[in-house]
Amino acid sequence: MADLVSAFRKGMWPRRERVIPILGFTAMIWLLETLWIFLLVHGFGKALTPSEAVFMTMVPLLATAFPLTPSGAGVVELTLFSCLRVAGLDASLAASITLLNRFIDYWFHIGA
Repeated sequence: MADLVSAFRKGMWPRRERVIPILGFTAMIWLLETLWIFLLVHGFGKALTPSEAVFMTMVPLLATAFPLTPSGAGVVELTLFSCLRVAGLDASLAASITLLNRFIDYWFHIGA
């Protein structure tokens, strides 16, 4: 059993030469996710500050980390909608952005 645990731990860590590319790709993914939310809201004629865009990116992703429903269905939408409302968007605009975001970000992946 100890050999299995040791092999698992050893396999969890990437080789040293792969750490920098992994960190670079991770940063690029977060940047693109944040840019996606920023541009989506901008497409509706509203502007978010960079910190608001990061917040709008992080909170729905954190909501999916706690599996209250399958793939965060309903929870992510409610969370993003609430965050948009806190950022000062009116309810109809926040609902439109939330539904379009979830449709493109979730349902297009399932269709593909």
